[in-house]
Amino acid sequence: MSTPTGLSSAEGAEKLSRAPSFLRISGVVKIGGAFTTTLPPVVSEMSDSVRGVVLDLERARRKTRRIVIDFWEAIYQAYVAGFVMAIVVAAIASVLPQDEISAADVADVVARAPAALGIIVALAAYLGIRSGIHGGPLVFEAATVQYVLQAPVERAFVARRAALKQLRTAVTWGSTGAAGLGLAVSASLPGNTAEYVLGFGAVGALAGVLMFGSALVASARPVSPTIATIVGVLLVGWSAVDLAVATSTSPLTLVGDIGMWPLAGTPLSIIGVALVAIVVVEGLRQAGRFSLEASLQRAGLVSQIRFALTMNDLRTVVLLRRRLANHSYRTVPWVPIGRSTGRRLPVLRRSIQSHMRLPLPAVIRLTALSVGAGVSVGFAGRGIAALALIAGLLMLVAGYDVMEPLAQEVDNPGRWATYPLEPGELAVRLTVAGAVSMVPFVVVAALVAALIGDANIAVIAVVVFPLAAIAATVGASVSTLLGGPDVMTSSELFGLAIVVRLVVPPIIAALPFAPVVVGLVDGSAPGVFLPNSVMLVGLVTGVAWMWISQRNPGLS
Repeated sequence: MSTPTGLSSAEGAEKLSRAPSFLRISGVVKIGGAFTTTLPPVVSEMSDSVRGVVLDLERARRKTRRIVIDFWEAIYQAYVAGFVMAIVVAAIASVLPQDEISAADVADVVARAPAALGIIVALAAYLGIRSGIHGGPLVFEAATVQYVLQAPVERAFVARRAALKQLRTAVTWGSTGAAGLGLAVSASLPGNTAEYVLGFGAVGALAGVLMFGSALVASARPVSPTIATIVGVLLVGWSAVDLAVATSTSPLTLVGDIGMWPLAGTPLSIIGVALVAIVVVEGLRQAGRFSLEASLQRAGLVSQIRFALTMNDLRTVVLLRRRLANHSYRTVPWVPIGRSTGRRLPVLRRSIQSHMRLPLPAVIRLTALSVGAGVSVGFAGRGIAALALIAGLLMLVAGYDVMEPLAQEVDNPGRWATYPLEPGELAVRLTVAGAVSMVPFVVVAALVAALIGDANIAVIAVVVFPLAAIAATVGASVSTLLGGPDVMTSSELFGLAIVVRLVVPPIIAALPFAPVVVGLVDGSAPGVFLPNSVMLVGLVTGVAWMWISQRNPGLS
């Protein structure tokens, strides 16, 4: 017990017992004309007994979960996850060259592949920093926040146990995905397949560790979004410079060198590994520095996201992810646009005005998606034709962002009914406005594809990316207007609704690129297959717009 200077423990306890109740609770007693803190003894935060109670609670909760989990259902889920992962690896392997590349191409891969892997690791670090400044990466259950973290328990002890569990998950997913990529590329590179699998798997594991560790460090320090963005751009840009000039100066590029160890490994990779280790150790050391209020809010949002994922409700997932990241629109637009007077395209003007207030992270995300789509089409012209379909999926993700005005109207059906328009007509106008807002990102994607590919790819990009913008906004609009599946319907109809919500939007977004893939595989000139893309997009978007024009969010 802490007692005033000159008083024994017994005298301090007696003085505290005679103090008013509110002072006894706070531990403040007036001694000699001054208030002195005399806190009562509390349970030692570092005692083994308290930690033992926490461990007992964890074991009891695990036992309760095992009771309600069906063993065969868990086996089935593991089987489905493994089957899907095998399909993904097989699909990647099928679109990559199966024969060994030439010696000149091997030398180019050796010079540039580590930097390309370093960019992926840098992006993982940036995503971790962004997660950390928004309360991540630790996700506690609401009961843990309410009853454990507010008890006289060392918060860092609880946080580190949760951090180690999530760190194992990050390492597992990162290493597994990267090992699959190593298996896919090993067929076209000289050397042992196992070496590439182990090397790429190590890079993926380090990327997962760095992402989690950087998130822990950022969550423990007051880092502004601007600083986080600058750090992320510098990390990615450093590896991008290495990729452009075929060097290995960035520590994250040195991490990427581990993946190419069978061909040209370097002992300097230990520098990158040491950097990752320092970041994660520092993150674990500061794991207890987080806000309880933010943790409780994050726990609720994450549980809602998990439920929305089980329902394949992508619109709800996007909305909750924005709330999780504290996504808020700018008060000052990037480019001011005057208010509409009269009846001159009010829906289009309002939609563009909202997009002019997108925060910087959203603009960066849309630009990155556009660059990724351009890179996919550019490399599709270099022999990996199926990569063009990836561009359609990336454009669909961008379409969800630009269709936010429609999503906001769907979330407020009462307001929708007050507009002097038919509900379906408003949905069509908002879809057109979303396609117009994607024009700048279409230009970015076309330029990137033209820079990577040849003259034929430039022609393809000029034609197909405007079509992709239309298809992506239509797919995002259909997904938004479908709404959540009705859980009260029969199991057959419920399953069909899930499949429609999951499959139809990606198919619509990928349709412009399907003739491109076929034409590139056959070696046809762009003038032969591009008209097919135009006809497919015109047909499908026409049918989709007829369906959209009949939707009424207030009644559907």
